[in-house]
Amino acid sequence: MINKIRENKFQFLAILTLILVVANTYAIYAYDLDVSRLVRIISSVSIFTFFLFFKGYLNRIVLFVFALFVLKDLFVLDYEVVTNKTFAFYASILAYSMLAFLGVKKTDILKSTPSIVLFGVLLVGINIFNVYYLSDIIQAVLDNQIQYSLFFVQGAVLLLLGISAGLYYNKYTGKIPLYYLYFVVCFIFSDIFGLAAYFFDVGFAYYPERILYILALVVLTSFALEKNYQRIYGNTESEKKLLF
Repeated sequence: MINKIRENKFQFLAILTLILVVANTYAIYAYDLDVSRLVRIISSVSIFTFFLFFKGYLNRIVLFVFALFVLKDLFVLDYEVVTNKTFAFYASILAYSMLAFLGVKKTDILKSTPSIVLFGVLLVGINIFNVYYLSDIIQAVLDNQIQYSLFFVQGAVLLLLGISAGLYYNKYTGKIPLYYLYFVVCFIFSDIFGLAAYFFDVGFAYYPERILYILALVVLTSFALEKNYQRIYGNTESEKKLLF
């Protein structure tokens, strides 16, 4: 039975994803924020358990990143407590930094193509918008100057993560660069929708925020499992012939 589950791991992962998306959507719709946050941590722990069961822990960096996201979700359970909110920022920043490192070490930023430069400029523009136009609103919601600083550090790290994903996908073919791009995009947009939901009180934004977060963890799991597969059976990545 266990062997059959291992052979069909991605089918089981797809089923788990569907269950978690439905459960979180219903929790956001039918219950208050406390119940929704509880379902969130149950979801991340469930995916983390799947990750461990299929030996995703062989990828040490992803293991640590996953543990940080679970830890962050524990802090989010009581997010209005000052220390919890602060440590949630620290966990996010460290997790995103380590994910960015995975992409940066595979690429050469100095050899970026014009399309990637344009992508990077766009991300920088979004971050500047956050700094100059949202700062007063954000500062009013946060508890202290440390959190205010961490908010922008997190934005800068997400910026680096987005650029590293574009570089990685632009340079290599194969499942791993595609998975990397997918989970990075999911994390970035989940963070944006989370900003709208919590800091700007846009209630509907909780739905895409949560769904994208679950998808990001699922694709991160697929990324780690594919890396393990290639470590055993050989690397299938190859460099692209860059057209733009």
